[in-house]
Amino acid sequence: GSNFRDGGGRRTGGRNGYGAKLANIFSRRFEVCVVQAQQGVRYTQEWRDNMGTCLEPSIVPDHSSPSFTEVKFWPDFQRFHMPDPLPPEHEKNLVDALARRVMSISACNPDLQVFWNDRPVEVRNFEDYAALLVKERSPPGVEGGGDFVYHRINEDWEVAFAPSWGAGFSHTSFVNSVATWRGGSHVKLIADQFVEHAQLLLQKKSKDSAVLPSHIRNNLMVFVNCLVEDPTFDSQTKETLTLDNLTVEHATLPPAVVRKALTQTSLGDQILSLSKFRQQSTLDKGKSHRRVQIVGIPKLDDANKAGTAESHKCTLILTEGDSAKALAVAGLSELNRDYYGVFPLKGKLLNVREA
Repeated sequence: GSNFRDGGGRRTGGRNGYGAKLANIFSRRFEVCVVQAQQGVRYTQEWRDNMGTCLEPSIVPDHSSPSFTEVKFWPDFQRFHMPDPLPPEHEKNLVDALARRVMSISACNPDLQVFWNDRPVEVRNFEDYAALLVKERSPPGVEGGGDFVYHRINEDWEVAFAPSWGAGFSHTSFVNSVATWRGGSHVKLIADQFVEHAQLLLQKKSKDSAVLPSHIRNNLMVFVNCLVEDPTFDSQTKETLTLDNLTVEHATLPPAVVRKALTQTSLGDQILSLSKFRQQSTLDKGKSHRRVQIVGIPKLDDANKAGTAESHKCTLILTEGDSAKALAVAGLSELNRDYYGVFPLKGKLLNVREA
């Protein structure tokens, strides 16, 4: 794998070279064909029975074909305790997952021709991909296909922003064409800049109520596609980018893009409506002398129901530092933010057993 080469600067998803090997191990049959046009040779080889049988390679002259690499494999579903052949419902799920992966490859690599069943993929770039997902996730009756803003920050970073329609903070992100389902430091870098700029812009517009970072984040849908050198992930499945040296120098989000996202989509109105609602709720609770939601604490993303009559149902997640908070916030996009809040601690908790 490229992880074991000197020099660094790797801008691919692979790290240890496990991908093709594991696909081979969990396949009944696995074939590789490589043509090197410069040398005019064709190499083919086949493995069978979960890589237990390795047939002799074939290397023959080929001066007519362009360079390419072709891989064919027949998965051994029984290794995953699945019937073989698959029942129709399982087969559909597998085909849908492969189709989504092919579409994301095309979205992240606009210069690459990608085909699905011999037909070109309609999604040709990341902007198309974001538009498709925004339309898919918009509520019924809402024309959501155009309710987003796309921007290419530089040669290596492109982003898009859209309202999340009450679903809480959500993201779709890729690093070197690898889908990072749980986000990571690249999503945090972009989201934090957006929230910072948006708070300044919206606070000037909202004189009567305070616009909190949580109000912005809870209404935000973020799309990030980036190329980084020597990425590190939390596991072999590469669901979270853990690279800790990303700074605004890698991707500086212009305030003009944030302003465009707030004014040309419904995002700004949704955030201001939530801020006014929270402000009014706070005033109403103050009249009845009830406890209210704590505000003004930096980096606190409080639960929406905190300080209300349902406070006893709320959970505050304490994390060790900002990076862990970003991971927790990404995970909370799958839960109900009404009952979960996050606050990052600085340093380590004191073990009071002997204190």
